[in-house]
Amino acid sequence: EGKPMPPMPPSRFVGATTGMQLRRLEWGASTSSGEPAVVLLHGIGEAAEAWNPIASKLAQHGFRVHALDLRGHGQTSWSSSQQYDPQSMVADLKDFVLDLDLYKAPIAVAGVGVGAAVATEFASAYPKLVGLLVCIDYNPLGDDSRLRYCKIQGAKAVPTPQAALALLTSPLMREQRRTASSAKKAIDSMFTKSGGGELRPRMDPNFVFGATKASLGLSLASVECETVFLHTFTESEIEELRQCNVRASFRSLEKSSGFAVADSPFEVYAELKKLLNKTELFLDDETASRTPESLGLRPLPQYASLEEAFKALGPRKIPDRESIQAELDKLRTEGDPSSEDEADASGTGLSQNPSDYFGMVG
Repeated sequence: EGKPMPPMPPSRFVGATTGMQLRRLEWGASTSSGEPAVVLLHGIGEAAEAWNPIASKLAQHGFRVHALDLRGHGQTSWSSSQQYDPQSMVADLKDFVLDLDLYKAPIAVAGVGVGAAVATEFASAYPKLVGLLVCIDYNPLGDDSRLRYCKIQGAKAVPTPQAALALLTSPLMREQRRTASSAKKAIDSMFTKSGGGELRPRMDPNFVFGATKASLGLSLASVECETVFLHTFTESEIEELRQCNVRASFRSLEKSSGFAVADSPFEVYAELKKLLNKTELFLDDETASRTPESLGLRPLPQYASLEEAFKALGPRKIPDRESIQAELDKLRTEGDPSSEDEADASGTGLSQNPSDYFGMVG
């Protein structure tokens, strides 16, 4: 408390094949040191900035950390057709992973609420890609309205930060009500200042997360990697979740009121750091074979026939050293042509290859 916030990294953007422009933040150096890459997904109504206190500390320990604005949030595109379902968001995340080549080693994905639902669906869809899944303030089998919509999204504007604080702490917010401390930290990630100085929610007012308990439970049941829930559950809730996935483990955050990233960033950071140091989760002895196609991130090419496949995939014959030297000698003995036309006519089959042919061979 009282410490200045770490500086915010610059915004960068990824153009997804889904049509979304995904805004991302990045902390830390490349993963050449062997530390796993970490992808963080915010909760409903928030944006990537919410992770800054946690991500900056993880970066200090050598981790390369990424946070995205989910579609319909922050500076990422809004869906004109309101496609705010887990599968569409997973498609966005897949394109992000491909754009940054994060598939070359298993990664860690952590999310809050809706972000945890997307992370779970992603881990289920790409089991060889995700080595660790962390779900914060998320119960896929519960009735939390934060898995559907944010109660501030319909607010056109509030005049001041104090008014935003009053809105987030209002009893009318019910289960989405924050403590004053949590709300104060969340304002920058939930509101943006308009040209007139008013504060507007940083999300699509028509956002509704299109998932059901059944679909979220099925996604959790399909996850194969280590899965950790950071939240305070009752014993019956833990038993119910374990019936979905026996590998799941559960850890409480003592200082959280239900908005852990804002309430207790140090607790979240400490748990993430502990989990990320389990290097066995991110090992893969077959690194060379980790291609987008082998991981299911990109479809294998399809051909109508074997002949078409051989034509597309069959390698050109690569000339050996002796044949290259023979062709060069032949060119030298043919002498200087008397005109440009003769020069064109004197070229051999080898010299008529594309100018970058030998580069491709090399």
